[in-house]
Amino acid sequence: MKLYNTLSRKIEEFEPLNPPKVGLYTCGPTVYDYEHIGHGRKYVNDDILTRTLSYFNYEVNHVQNVTDVGHLVSDADEGEDKLEKGAKKHNKSVYEVVDFFTKHFYRSMDMLNIKRPNIIAKATEHILAQIKLVSQLVDKNYAYDTPEAVYFNVTKFKNYGALDPQQMDEKKQRLGKKFKQVITRKILQTLPFGLKELVDSKTISCTGTAPGETDFRDGISSAQL
Repeated sequence: MKLYNTLSRKIEEFEPLNPPKVGLYTCGPTVYDYEHIGHGRKYVNDDILTRTLSYFNYEVNHVQNVTDVGHLVSDADEGEDKLEKGAKKHNKSVYEVVDFFTKHFYRSMDMLNIKRPNIIAKATEHILAQIKLVSQLVDKNYAYDTPEAVYFNVTKFKNYGALDPQQMDEKKQRLGKKFKQVITRKILQTLPFGLKELVDSKTISCTGTAPGETDFRDGISSAQL
């Protein structure tokens, strides 16, 4: 079985880390409104990959997240939370919106004959773990706090941007006036990405697991895609 490797930019033979087990993580829905055909296309692609791996006798552990809080309407970490926007639009509480559209999403995927993931990880079920993980990154100077959010310090990641063919200078030019430079502890950090957003001084999104929570990463090996 051969797959395109984004890092090498080549089609390569697929070699799992712990054969025959394969860990597959796919981005799930932000459940604030109805799906559209573009969503269907994306999840059909995920399903084809999952079924193909299974066809070749791999034991696939498919994990999919559900963003049920903390997704801003802008990729620039600006604007209102999509769930709050959806609640206003449909005249429901955030909880009602999340419950309705989560169920609607998976019913829609069932109608497309898409296999459900082994594990569905909701953001709200892992908040304590998210806080713990982000706190560790800040303590180790891999992230820094600002009034609007906590950002990852990209200067600490030697190969940051390796998966993206666009060079850093091109990113700066594309962003133009939106480009941000933050000097913290005399370090120039460029193009940071948000690890969590702060709403009413409460942490609402990230990744990880705290004691007592289900660690959806257990037994998952990163598939070399």
